[in-house]
Amino acid sequence: LTGLPQPLRLTAWGGADDSVDAEEKARLLADCSALVHLVPHLAGCRDSNATGDWLDACTRATYDLMLAAQQHGVPHFVLVSSLDVLVNLEPDLHPASIQPSWRPRPSVSPGSLGPHCAEFVARQFAFLPGASMRVSILRAGDWHRDATSRFWTSSSDIAGAVVAALETEVDKASPMYAVKHCGEQQKGWAAPAATPGISTMAACAKRQPRSAVLFGANGMMGPPVASALASDGLE
Repeated sequence: LTGLPQPLRLTAWGGADDSVDAEEKARLLADCSALVHLVPHLAGCRDSNATGDWLDACTRATYDLMLAAQQHGVPHFVLVSSLDVLVNLEPDLHPASIQPSWRPRPSVSPGSLGPHCAEFVARQFAFLPGASMRVSILRAGDWHRDATSRFWTSSSDIAGAVVAALETEVDKASPMYAVKHCGEQQKGWAAPAATPGISTMAACAKRQPRSAVLFGANGMMGPPVASALASDGLE
């Protein structure tokens, strides 16, 4: 990133221990053209003894970071996620065949669930009504494993992917939410077809549902929710 023309600010803020006050956050984010978040790759967080800290770093800390970025008008948020969110894909699937339309199928292990939670938080910000901060998700292979791992990649490829995301021109036609992958034999980072953003949400909002399936109907909230749906004319 030091090769980019913009000034570069580095900070450890974003982990489970948030010790950055509001004044420091404002200084860090003032006039920022982009914010890059590396939380799913925090050292030591994959230790099973630190599962709570790991999930907290991926959820609450990601939310706090994105909220601050939004409040200070940062136009572009880049989350370096992990291909571990796809660990439940077919065993014979080659990483080079993974397209942006593939959805995560995380396991409940912290290494898979943590990045998925971070992605979920980021996605929610991108789909907020009137959202102005674009979100790029870079699902990177793990550079700590050896080269025979299914989702292995090199640190230089991951760094190159971050630079490519920051150098991409963003205009009004750009999607609010886009996902790219960096795994074995996925070099070059050609721009893939983008995941639809706000327009998808708007289209969904215009459709009037006629029926609904209620999961968890035998709990405390089941009867009142079912009654409310029925009174609203839903089957």
